[in-house]
Amino acid sequence: MIVVAVEFAKKSQDKLVELDTKRRDALLKLDDAAIKLVHIRACVITGLGFFTSAYDLFVINLVSGILGYAYFSADDNSNYVPTNLDTGIKTSAAIGNVIGQIFFGWMADRYGRQKVN
Repeated sequence: MIVVAVEFAKKSQDKLVELDTKRRDALLKLDDAAIKLVHIRACVITGLGFFTSAYDLFVINLVSGILGYAYFSADDNSNYVPTNLDTGIKTSAAIGNVIGQIFFGWMADRYGRQKVN
């Protein structure tokens, strides 16, 4: 029983060393690769996606204030959205962002990119 366990551990160790060698070789190739237009384009597109997501979460704070002026004007001119509703609005934006990322990630994995005619 111990002999089998030792053999299994040795095979596992050999496999890990092999995988580590392959990983290091791939990283060395990436280190030596020149930056091309496709790399810059990928970074720009990724940055734009991050910007739109972050912009959405930033703007919800401004929208919450505008909702206070539009729908919650009081005689004392406080113009504030009630705290529980304000928290709900901002939380739903963040939760919707996470759900959207999961859903559209699943859609991309399931259907992939398709050419639009």
